[in-house]
Amino acid sequence: MLKTILIALTLGFSTIGYSQNDGSTDPEFVVFIVDGISSKEDCRAVDNHMRRLEHIVLSRMDIPTSRYYAVFNAESDYDEQWFSQEFAKLGPYTIHCYFKGTKGIDRFPAITKESCPELN
Repeated sequence: MLKTILIALTLGFSTIGYSQNDGSTDPEFVVFIVDGISSKEDCRAVDNHMRRLEHIVLSRMDIPTSRYYAVFNAESDYDEQWFSQEFAKLGPYTIHCYFKGTKGIDRFPAITKESCPELN
């Protein structure tokens, strides 16, 4: 009897795990270098703007590294061109070394201004 219960629980949890990670709803993320950010106020303005947009779940602009990171819903059509246009609306900002991945599947790249070939 105990063996039957353990098997049922194992199968039940396996089904739950599979349905939560089937890839169709995994959020996506982007990371890139932003040229032109020069102050904490610039960072706050970028984050405040981006967080108000539909599908953006998380937005982080880091001034010491000039790196931007965002997580957004997979059903959005956000791509490099979209991010370039959004950042251009906010100031004289350009994006470089753009990387897009699926959260929980793709590895976060450790890009820096120094390692970005588009800036060197």
